[in-house]
Amino acid sequence: MCDSGAFRTFLLVALCVVSIAACSTVSAPPQTCAIMEPPRDASLSQNPVANLHIYPKVAPYKFTGCRKAWWAEGDMLNELLVSVRYADGAVVAVEVHEPGKPPLFCEYEHPGEPKPDNPRACGPASRWK
Repeated sequence: MCDSGAFRTFLLVALCVVSIAACSTVSAPPQTCAIMEPPRDASLSQNPVANLHIYPKVAPYKFTGCRKAWWAEGDMLNELLVSVRYADGAVVAVEVHEPGKPPLFCEYEHPGEPKPDNPRACGPASRWK
C-alpha cells in the first residue's frame, strides 16, 4: 500500500503526462529542451491536484524536442515538474522533479524500451506518452 504523499505525486505526474500527451500538426520551436521557465504562450492545465504550465501546448506529429510542465501556483511557482524528450515522435527520455526528492531520470531506446539501468519507477515509455 502506498502512502498518500506517494499517491498524490503519482496522480500529479499522471495528470501532467496526460496533459502533455496531446498531439497536433502544429509546429513547435526546435529549441524546446533549452527552455528553463514557462514562456508566455504556455498553456495552463488546471486539474484537482495542481495547476501546471505546459509547453509547447501540443506536440506536432513526429515531434523532436521536449514538452515540459512547471508548477503554476504556490511556493514552487515556475519550478520544473516534468520534461519529456521526444525524437521523431517517440519518448526517449523523461526527467521528473518530485518535491523533496532527487530528480528521476529515465531513458528509452527506440521503440520505447527502457534502458536496463533505468530506475524501477520509470516504467515503460508508454507511461509518459
